[in-house]
Amino acid sequence: MTPILVLIAIVFTLVMLYQTVRPFLRSQQERVRFEVLDDDLRRVGELAARKAGLLESLRELEFDYSTGKLTDEDFAAAKSRYERAALKTMRALDELHGGRGWEAVVDKELSKHITVARQQEQTAQHQEVAPKQPAPLAEALIECHECGKELEADARFCSKCGTTVEQASTADSDERKNSSTLSNSGSEVTI
Repeated sequence: MTPILVLIAIVFTLVMLYQTVRPFLRSQQERVRFEVLDDDLRRVGELAARKAGLLESLRELEFDYSTGKLTDEDFAAAKSRYERAALKTMRALDELHGGRGWEAVVDKELSKHITVARQQEQTAQHQEVAPKQPAPLAEALIECHECGKELEADARFCSKCGTTVEQASTADSDERKNSSTLSNSGSEVTI
């Protein structure tokens, strides 16, 4: 083989070897980065839970004081202890995630999503041509043969007299038959 072909084969082999090993090296770096992020998130979760617990304890303490279960001295001592612990937890939380800057970013994104949703809702309301008309009630109602009360089409009994709807509907159909028959020179013709 010529030296040029050997050189090309070596370069090609080195490039392929690098391409093969690179994902393994990168995943190790990313794994270390994710472990650090995971520790931070776990710590934020712990601090947030502790903060919520302390604030709930303060609310319960104020309720107990307002109901007369605690003396003024006990209330003042417990309140100051819980407030110090809550402030310490909030400071640790602020130090961990860099203060309140993230809240402003979240609020800004949230307000942007809200305005977009409102605009979409307004355009959807303006695009409606006509409101949907409810189905006519006459189609959904039947009349009881015994007492004349209007009933829903799927009713089994009349709510006024107790007649079963099957009896009422058969009686209605019999009445309709009688009213639609004509006498014509002594013979009946049914329409």
